[in-house]
Amino acid sequence: MFFLNVPLSAIAIFCCLRWLPSMPPAGATLRIDWAGLVLVSSGIVAVAYAADRGGEWGWTSAKLIGLLVLAVLLFALFIVVERRVRDPLIDLALFRNRPFVLITIGGTIANIVYTVTVLCTTIYLQDGRGLSPIAAGVVFLAPSVAVALSGPLAGRLAEWQPMPVLIPATMMFGGATLLATSAVDAWGAYVPLLGLTGFALGLGWTLPSIGSQTVVDPARAGEAAGVNLTVMVTIAGVAVAVAGTLIELGGAGTADITAATRGVVRLVSVLSFVGGAVLLAVALIGRGTRRASEVASPAS
Repeated sequence: MFFLNVPLSAIAIFCCLRWLPSMPPAGATLRIDWAGLVLVSSGIVAVAYAADRGGEWGWTSAKLIGLLVLAVLLFALFIVVERRVRDPLIDLALFRNRPFVLITIGGTIANIVYTVTVLCTTIYLQDGRGLSPIAAGVVFLAPSVAVALSGPLAGRLAEWQPMPVLIPATMMFGGATLLATSAVDAWGAYVPLLGLTGFALGLGWTLPSIGSQTVVDPARAGEAAGVNLTVMVTIAGVAVAVAGTLIELGGAGTADITAATRGVVRLVSVLSFVGGAVLLAVALIGRGTRRASEVASPAS
């Protein structure tokens, strides 16, 4: 199944080379930061591999801890290199851009919640409610179609509200619908609520792809989008591994599987709602502070 990414990626690369305009930063060369590229890629691989093998090795095993220590060292070396190299792979000043940081955190939480929900729902429908893979797939069409619909809508919503406000709002809505989903059994309520959750969280991790490019210099738009996507995917992968371990520990029989999956779903629904509320408060306070300074500036 994953080989499908190969032709799709090849098509995407061709389209970028053919039609996407090149916008290098002023004065920058075309040299590639190979040292930074190798270090950050190796660090991500180390984290992803540790998350994948954590359940098998044990979360306190020497191999896992060693791999995580290696990842920390690689990322630390990456930061050192990026501070010294002439044309860095990632301009670390990007992380001093408050709107970008808020957008990335929001998108990461939304992606964590969505991917963990996919895992838990798949297990719950088949092992908890006894559906066949085909029947479970039909039920899961609700959030899948909703996610597909959220993509085109994201671009229109981006013109309505600032991203640091809009993304947390979708996270809070998604957290509320997901919590409600975990509390119902009737298909007439479960399926629509699951669809609404997919729609809200789909917006939550689609909007950052747009927003990350609107809060930085256009020449850095690709870099910002790349950083945003890498953070979202890497941390969500770790979260899925941890969620799988929690379900394994809590689910022995059908009733236990149901309770374990619902418990994890409720946990991430609270993460989505509370995380969204905190980010929304930070964004609104920031907007209020900026407006106050803009009003006071002419008088001073």
